[in-house]
Amino acid sequence: MRIMLLGLVLIATLAAEKELAKRVIGVWALTTSVEKHANGSSIKPWDGGSLSLDANGNVMLYVQNQKTADSLFGSYSITPETSMLRWTAAFASSAAFSNAMRFQVVLWNGSNMVLTSTVTLPDDEVTTITTWKRE
Repeated sequence: MRIMLLGLVLIATLAAEKELAKRVIGVWALTTSVEKHANGSSIKPWDGGSLSLDANGNVMLYVQNQKTADSLFGSYSITPETSMLRWTAAFASSAAFSNAMRFQVVLWNGSNMVLTSTVTLPDDEVTTITTWKRE
């Protein structure tokens, strides 16, 4: 009985992972971005960008504002139980993204994908929220 129950849990987990993967795979255009700081201030870090997640676990991210542009290429994985998307940079154009591992919570606003991550720095905690529309 215990083995059957574990088998059902494994099947349900794999099904949830496939369902989330189906939803996130594709090319996405950045529609909004905001960084919220621990002191209550917020900024708009990016004016535009593109995110590509393919079926083989590859990620490409490009974001830009009026002053700079950043990109990364790497891999991603999905944890459906927590709606977590994790990407690891194999190559990045800036030190901020180089060898970075980012954990993003995936939420949905209609057909738009909303990614939220929090990074703790020595003197700040920054929560980044980006909204993406499928291209």
